[in-house]
Amino acid sequence: MRSVEFNADQFVGGIEALNTGLPRNGQLDAGEAIWLEANFAAYLAGGGRGDLVPPDPHWDNDRGAALITAYDQTHKDGRLENLRGQLKRLMANRCPSCGGARPGELDHHLPKSEYQEFSLFPANLVACCGSCNRTKRADVGGVAEEAFLHPYFDAVPAIPYVHVTLHVGHRHVRATLAFDENAAIADDQVKARMRHQFDRIDVNLQLESEVEELIGEVSAEFRKADPPPSRDTVRLALSEMADRKADYFGGGCWQAAVFRAMAASDQYCDGGYRMTEETVLDPVV
Repeated sequence: MRSVEFNADQFVGGIEALNTGLPRNGQLDAGEAIWLEANFAAYLAGGGRGDLVPPDPHWDNDRGAALITAYDQTHKDGRLENLRGQLKRLMANRCPSCGGARPGELDHHLPKSEYQEFSLFPANLVACCGSCNRTKRADVGGVAEEAFLHPYFDAVPAIPYVHVTLHVGHRHVRATLAFDENAAIADDQVKARMRHQFDRIDVNLQLESEVEELIGEVSAEFRKADPPPSRDTVRLALSEMADRKADYFGGGCWQAAVFRAMAASDQYCDGGYRMTEETVLDPVV
């Protein structure tokens, strides 16, 4: 989970996006535009939270269905294909929810099935990976503690919140990821929302291949070193890797957490990096 700076001025406006997506004979009239502007203002005031922004029944009709259909123009060769590309680039090639997979899809933070008015509102469109999109589905978060964090409006604390347990065994290194209940997150509601989202998308399972690849690649570099690096050399290298990842992705990124757990393991730094032919991620039970 991470926050992303969203500059609305860099994106097409909600009214313009809808008129671009709608057919020529179905453009918004002046009254609809005014109504939608009020909807957009309510969305921004509520930070896109489902517990603060109720669906507008005004659009629960054929006209609302047309707004949903207009979203199709964000797909390949559509009139709004560029908008999709902009939103994907905003995420720096990482899903903002799990932090692992590539953000290949657009999620309607407030689902278009219930919030037709936000079908093409750029602030409601978040690039994410397919797995997180499918897991979240039409989850609105009717209570504050279950509202998914909005990467544009919610400030994710820039502190470590992923706890990693490293297991160095014979011919393998295993890592288990969990939400750190001891993370120094001052806002109890934000902490509850982060915990809910972490568990809902099952970050531990979601990042299985990413963690395996990360540990395997780094361990291979240590194995190739000649002469073999000392414990302190391995520990220092891992700590520096953790700092670089935290600087780029934020203090709470899982990559930094994994590197710090590896650096803290005497067994790994003493040569356990040689035991990585079968590196896997353990499921949390």
